Amino acid sequence: MDIVKCNNCNIVICELLAFVQNKADVMDEDSILRLCSTAFTTDEITQAKKLLFESVQTTTRRVHRKGEGKSKRDMEDILCVIKETDPDLVPIFVARDLHRLPPVTFDHIDATRLLRDIIKLQDNVLFIKENYATKEMVLNQTSEIYGNKKRGAAILQDSFDCNSSPVGLPHISTEEFQTDSTDIIHTSCIDNTKTQRPVAHLLSSDSLARKVTCHSGLSLSRPTERLSGENGSGGRRSAVSPVRVTSRPARTEVSQPSSNSYAEAAARAPRASEVAGSSTSASNGKICKNDDWVLVQRRRNKNRFTAMTGKADSHYNTFKAANTRIPFYIYNVDINCMTEDISNYIMSKTGVDVQLEKVNMKFKKDYGGYKFMIPKDKLSIFMDENLWPCGVSYR
Repeated sequence: MDIVKCNNCNIVICELLAFVQNKADVMDEDSILRLCSTAFTTDEITQAKKLLFESVQTTTRRVHRKGEGKSKRDMEDILCVIKETDPDLVPIFVARDLHRLPPVTFDHIDATRLLRDIIKLQDNVLFIKENYATKEMVLNQTSEIYGNKKRGAAILQDSFDCNSSPVGLPHISTEEFQTDSTDIIHTSCIDNTKTQRPVAHLLSSDSLARKVTCHSGLSLSRPTERLSGENGSGGRRSAVSPVRVTSRPARTEVSQPSSNSYAEAAARAPRASEVAGSSTSASNGKICKNDDWVLVQRRRNKNRFTAMTGKADSHYNTFKAANTRIPFYIYNVDINCMTEDISNYIMSKTGVDVQLEKVNMKFKKDYGGYKFMIPKDKLSIFMDENLWPCGVSYR
């Protein structure tokens, strides 16, 4: 056994290590141990272990095995080092005598593990067949979505009600749709029984800017001319009778807003206050031309829970008001000032004995701050600016 080294590679000649390195990922450990223990001698296994620890830098401690089962335990050490070491740090083990490599037959394979792996593989294949889509299915779905978008359904306003089907809708040009829009507007004014959906967003700005005026005089003139012309030529009966035309209610002026901008349509639209004012004034017989906004607010009950304070003398009874105390803060106080001096000053000015508590600043300051509790009824005294020295802040 020799270690052959070159500038670009690290090759170690050892039949046992070459066999273990190539079969460690294919065979289980028990099969490798059983096969190598019978194919190689104890001395060969010991020399291979020594060569492995010399050629690989590992933290595993080399243990000299003794007694019965020495070969098996040495093989376990070899497998442990090869599997735990980074493959890039393990040298390339090669075999000089190929006939020394033991053949792997079915006698050295764990049949139970092989069957378990086959069953696991079958389950994975079945799962893929049931849950994964084929390439043909994905292509068909993609082409179907592309066909629905490109066959004209998106041009119509109510495209969500349309189904292009495998044949698809006919291609509709924008010019043809714009020319037919004028006829749609006229027919909507004449026929009162049919309801036309708004198509303002598909029409051009010129056609939408036209004002269509439908009133009783215009609707009566056209059927009369048709009736006289047809009776004079061949006595043909008119499709619309004068009685039927006169029975129709008069229509107001209908204007189609321009689609240039929504701001123009919003500016021309009547305000809600104007509509409400016009309806109210029409019922009362008055015309309201006031365009000012009126602020509407909910009427609130002011001073709903206002409480009064008693003033009776309670020195002769235990029934009296609670002595509520509230926190009071003073800061911008000189650091060298003592708490006893501050307490004595407050006692002399207000007659209230307070317990000062120094406030811990998050950042170091050049001044100090204190907190203390005062009676609530004495708050007006403590809030007097003439009480505190000049420069001392309080709240």
